[in-house]
Amino acid sequence: GVTNPNPAEALKTKIDKTGEVQEFRILCEMKCKRELDARLVTFTSEGTCIEIKNTVTASRLYQNMTEKVPWMGYYDVKNAKLCKQNENENWWHREPLLDEQDLERFIGAVEPLMEPGRDCVWISCGRVESNLPKARKILTKFGLKVTPFQLNYSRRQMEDYGHTSRKRGLANCRSKEPIWLVFKGKRPKDMPSKRLYVDEGSPLFYEVIQRVPLLAPKYGTLVSKNVRDESLRQMVGIPEEEDPAEIEKAKLAEDATEEDGGTGGKVVNPVAAAASARKKRKLYRQSTGEEQLWFPHDTSIDLLKELCWESGKPRWVIFGTPAAGAGVHGCFEMNASVVALCYDEHHRQHFNKACLERAVELMVAGASTVFKDSELHARSAELKLRKPPPVPVDPLEADGKNRKNPKALERPHGGEPFFIGTGCYNFPF
Repeated sequence: GVTNPNPAEALKTKIDKTGEVQEFRILCEMKCKRELDARLVTFTSEGTCIEIKNTVTASRLYQNMTEKVPWMGYYDVKNAKLCKQNENENWWHREPLLDEQDLERFIGAVEPLMEPGRDCVWISCGRVESNLPKARKILTKFGLKVTPFQLNYSRRQMEDYGHTSRKRGLANCRSKEPIWLVFKGKRPKDMPSKRLYVDEGSPLFYEVIQRVPLLAPKYGTLVSKNVRDESLRQMVGIPEEEDPAEIEKAKLAEDATEEDGGTGGKVVNPVAAAASARKKRKLYRQSTGEEQLWFPHDTSIDLLKELCWESGKPRWVIFGTPAAGAGVHGCFEMNASVVALCYDEHHRQHFNKACLERAVELMVAGASTVFKDSELHARSAELKLRKPPPVPVDPLEADGKNRKNPKALERPHGGEPFFIGTGCYNFPF
């Protein structure tokens, strides 16, 4: 390369560009924060179910929407608590058991707000079989009806993202998960007839939802070890290994491994994959290699978009287990506001930070219909914070055979190229 004869001038140019990027980041954060303040309200889910209900109904969002608009609830058993990770396990090896007290408190808070034939709650029951009778007992106590569905996660994504790392035995992949549609009286009347964002085109009378996407590692939230340790101290859950039924299942899996000599799935490090994506970050601090995955079971954005679609596109969502906020953005993309019930103040603080950073990065990438600004999007290309749009290529020039024949590269009729869709053609006149 060419060496800059004036190192001081090159350093000044670099500093000036760094200042421009910082100024651009501040403008993006201001824009996204205004949108988040209008669409997101966060509380800590402390106290009784009555206190949580009063907090929700007294919120600015509830008052603006009034009680006569449709809403949806969402609760994911896997994200209610966290589990410690051992050195020989992947991030998804352990899953917390159902916290019955927490689920009962959530249902007790949202049940009085539900209207028959309008509102519903989705409950992701986790992949531990003992969760099902416990959750069913709680819902029966409140007189709610349940329609069970099943999520079949994408096999390719499970392998690529590391969910099958070190898996052993027979039928131990855990690629399916029950999810329940909960409602009072009659089911919501505005539900569509077919799915749109996940398993597109399949009718809703099919109880199995195929090819359910997982959250890609690059969208996972990495935090410092101190932040995750503090979350573990406050939100530690009982791992499935302490459940008698799961202990027996694990023993059978080990016996099957000894018989067939299985070695498990390919090893993928999701933290390394997420850190690799963050090496390209130019708006926020890049990965140092010491971060940890905050909520390994955080929900996919597309899955929440599909649940909102199947619920009849509700105006707002009560999110009982917001985790690191990835699923919350799926609600935003469906033009639904969110009331997020964080576990404690520590969770609430870092949850808001993660939501803001994700919103800025989605806006810069042009991957959001909510967080967008044409001027800032164009400015991001000038600062080289995103890839420029692809340049149309003339088919004649792209043809390798014609490159060897200069006469073939001449445009017929001497016309200028014009564009239709993604192709480039010569005007025939």
